[in-house]
Amino acid sequence: MKLDQNDHDSSLAELSERHRIRRRCLLNHAALIELLELPSLMDACMRSDLFEEALNIAGFSNTLERRHQDSNHVVSTVVKQMRSRQEDLRQYLLYRLKSSVTMPECLELVTALRRLNSIDLERQSETDLEGLHEQLEQKLRIDFLEARDVWLDSRSSTTPEDFSATIERHRTT
Repeated sequence: MKLDQNDHDSSLAELSERHRIRRRCLLNHAALIELLELPSLMDACMRSDLFEEALNIAGFSNTLERRHQDSNHVVSTVVKQMRSRQEDLRQYLLYRLKSSVTMPECLELVTALRRLNSIDLERQSETDLEGLHEQLEQKLRIDFLEARDVWLDSRSSTTPEDFSATIERHRTT
């Protein structure tokens, strides 16, 4: 009979623990929903050209990762999805540089790309952060020049006078 009592006590303790976990989950339901919506929100910000907001969400993913460091499966999954959206944002910004943009828009895009680099740099644990920063800056320069070359090649069918007028129009607007 004593064995049955121990089994009964352990099953009650197990049920009690499961109930406690579910109750805690229910109490944090709103926060969990907000957390799960972060990747979609970042994607919506990107599609609406709200780069600053998308970058703030990407930066928040570093905070989540530091605080929970693989201890929570839900958080690590959300962070992984946000990293994917972060790479999508980088590709979208480079794509936008390949199109006809004004100087202020170009500066906004380059600033957003630099901020993405700083978000990547923030999560690195290497000791040579200056070297890594220089590598990221060099890659950004190359990506920028390649994107603008694509734009210039698309404009190559125009005459030199039209080309000068286009450059001047994009510089001043």
